Amino acid sequence: PPTSVSPPTSVSPPTSVSPPTSVSPLTRVSKVRTKLGRLAGAAAHPAGAEYVVVGAADGSWSFCSLTEALATATPPETNEATGPVQLHPDGLLLASPTTEKGTKHLVRMWDVKGRTIAHDFDVHEGPVDAVSFSENGYYMASSSQDGTVRVFDLRKLAQLQKIDLPGPASRVAFDFSGKYLAYAFGRTLKVDAVKEKETLATLEVDAQQQKEAISGIAFGPDSRYLAATTDAGSLVVFALPKNTTATVAPG
Repeated sequence: PPTSVSPPTSVSPPTSVSPPTSVSPLTRVSKVRTKLGRLAGAAAHPAGAEYVVVGAADGSWSFCSLTEALATATPPETNEATGPVQLHPDGLLLASPTTEKGTKHLVRMWDVKGRTIAHDFDVHEGPVDAVSFSENGYYMASSSQDGTVRVFDLRKLAQLQKIDLPGPASRVAFDFSGKYLAYAFGRTLKVDAVKEKETLATLEVDAQQQKEAISGIAFGPDSRYLAATTDAGSLVVFALPKNTTATVAPG
């Protein structure tokens, strides 16, 4: 990553949003039948829009075109997928959050072409809910119900950082540049500068229900805003402030 990182500039969200004047109905292109059981997620292949990898609840996965399942990989042990699969930016590796035999909580790395296990990151003490790759492909982050977020150097197959949280970590996401890492626990979001290991912003979702929690996060273009969904059906968009660790109200 770059030797120095400037945090995002402050951006005010729009006061109102007008819906599009016309929307073309979506057209289903195809429907692919796999030999997998219940599916637990999908990831588009970076080589092009014509390929998708889908993960199943038992930890197996299929490489699919838009018309058929081309190849399937099955883990050697009894597994449970605990989060959606994610493809590495080069399309050659697949990360699958996996619990093996009910006790080992892994981020399993698959060789997509060979359909073999390339490496298991076995550091979490609870199920892994989400993984995210930096755009340059050097780093991967994972969030877990054990209350930690981990950052790994894929070139060295080593853990670089462990972030301890006061509760289960539900989601994690790199921004497009790989400079920033967002992660969620409960109703709280944090945004860190990756290289500096410094928290730039702490954000709170204004919950409508007592147990409402963040279920998804995504950076906007140039890391100027951060969108979060909750398990109670809310979408909250934050404008990321400059040089702050203060709580910020949703826009």
